[in-house]
Amino acid sequence: MGKDGLQLVLLKCQRCQALFIPPKYNCSQCMGTDFASVVSEWRGKLKTYTTIRVPPLGLRPSSL
Repeated sequence: MGKDGLQLVLLKCQRCQALFIPPKYNCSQCMGTDFASVVSEWRGKLKTYTTIRVPPLGLRPSSL
């Protein structure tokens, strides 16, 4: 558990041990479909990120 009491739960592929942020239905490394939930150690390397410029329908302000 992190210092502030929060947890980051990841999915771990049981075939190749790759880690993913849920939801995930098949492993992009080995195409496995068997995952286990694991709690992050709060250390790692950020490889990519996304900036959402158009919100999904359920998250749009009511004025749009």
